[in-house]
Amino acid sequence: MRPQLWVLFIVSFLAGAAMGFFALLLSELARERSYGDVDLGLVSSAYYLLVVVGSACAVRLAPWHGVRRLLVVGLTLGAVAAVLSPLAPRVFGLAAVRALGGLGAGLQITAAHAALLAQASPANRGKVLGISALAFGVGLGAGPFVGPHLYAYSPPFAFTCGGVLLAFGAVLVSIFVEDVKVTPVRATLDVARRLVVPIHAVFVYGFAEAAILSLYPFFLLRQGLSPAQMGYACSAFVLGSLAGMLPITALSDRVGRRRVLAWCLFGGSLLTCALARVADFHAVFGLSLVAGMLVGPIYALSYALAGDVLDVREAPSGAAGLTSAFAIGCIAGPVVTSLVVERFGHGALFAPTIVLFASFAVHAWPLRRGSDSIRAMLESTSAAPSLQNIDVTKKVEP
Repeated sequence: MRPQLWVLFIVSFLAGAAMGFFALLLSELARERSYGDVDLGLVSSAYYLLVVVGSACAVRLAPWHGVRRLLVVGLTLGAVAAVLSPLAPRVFGLAAVRALGGLGAGLQITAAHAALLAQASPANRGKVLGISALAFGVGLGAGPFVGPHLYAYSPPFAFTCGGVLLAFGAVLVSIFVEDVKVTPVRATLDVARRLVVPIHAVFVYGFAEAAILSLYPFFLLRQGLSPAQMGYACSAFVLGSLAGMLPITALSDRVGRRRVLAWCLFGGSLLTCALARVADFHAVFGLSLVAGMLVGPIYALSYALAGDVLDVREAPSGAAGLTSAFAIGCIAGPVVTSLVVERFGHGALFAPTIVLFASFAVHAWPLRRGSDSIRAMLESTSAAPSLQNIDVTKKVEP
C-alpha cells in the first residue's frame, strides 16, 4: 500500500476518536443544561443537514482547491466547532456550532473518501476502505472511554482535546498527503444509474445505525434487561462491526463487492428480525455480535462498489452523493422509527430497518453470473478513463 494511505488511516482513527469524544460530551453537556428531546433533535439535525451541504460544497470546490486542502479545511472546521461547543450559551448557539462541525465533517468525509478511492487499486479497494472504516471504528470506541474523565476535570478542556485530535489530523494531511486535483464531470443519468445500489446501501446503513444507537438501548431496557446488560449488548454490536470489517471487505475483493454487499443486507434483515423477538440476554448478546459483523462493513462496501463503477473525474461527485445519502439516512432513521413505534408499539422498532434491508438486498443481488466482478462493472462505465488507468498523483488543472 502507498504510504499516503496509512496517513489517511491515521486521520480516520483521529476523526473517529473525536466523534466518540463528542457523542458523550454533548450528551453530558445537554444533561447539565436540562435540554429536552426536541433540543437534542435540533442539535443533531443541524449537524447532519450541514454534512449534506458540506458534501455538495466539496464537489464544487474540489477542482479549484484539490482534495488535500478540502480535507485540511474540513478537519480545521471540526476542531474550531469542538472548542466553541461548551461556550455556546443556548441551544440555538450549540446547534449553530454543531452545524459548523457538520459542514467540516461533510468536507472531510467526502475529501477523505475521494482520496482513498483515488489512491487504492481496484484489486484491494475493498480492503483499503475496510481498514479506513476499521480505524474510524476503533477511534469511535476509544473516545468514550477517555472523554468522560476529561469532562469531569473540565468541560472546555475535554472539548479542546477533541479539537486537538482533529487539528493534528489536519497537520498530518498538509505535510504527508500529496494533493490530487481532479476535474469532476457533471452528474449524468448514467452516473446516477451506476450509483443507485451504493447510495441505497449507505442510506440503509445510516438509517439503521442511527435508529439502533438512539432507540435500541431503550428497547432492551423495556425487554427487561438491566442497564449493564444493555451496555454489553450495544458493545457487542460495535465489537462485531470491528471484527467483521476487515475479513468481509477483503472477501469482497475476491468474490465481488456487490454479491457480498447483498449477503450483508440480507443477513442484516434476518438478524434484526430476530433481535426484535428475543429477550434473553445471552441470545441478544450473540445476535448483536453477529449483526454487527454483517451490518458494520456495509458502509465501506458501498464506497468500494462506487469506486468500481466511477472514473477518477466522477470520484468526488460519487463520494459526495454517498456521504449525503448516509447523512440523510441518519436523520430519517430515528424520526421514521419513532413514528412507527408510536403508531404500532415497541414490537415494531425494527420494522422500517428490516424492510429497507430486505428490499435493498434484493436490489443489490447480482442478476447474472459474474455481473458483480470488477471487470464487468468497469465495462459498464462510460468511456472516460478509469481509476485504474490514471496516475492520480498528477495534478489536473480545471
